[in-house]
Amino acid sequence: MEIRALSLDFTRSVGLSPVFETARMYAQGNPDLDVTLVCGITSFELG
Repeated sequence: MEIRALSLDFTRSVGLSPVFETARMYAQGNPDLDVTLVCGITSFELG
């Protein structure tokens, strides 16, 4: 099972659910990395 599926299974098992989605953006093209291994928490800083 891929890392993202494992992360989703875990978060759902503790009662969490998605509230919003974000987009990954790069200023100088896509970096040379395996994005299937990238997992993180994103928040908006408004104000």
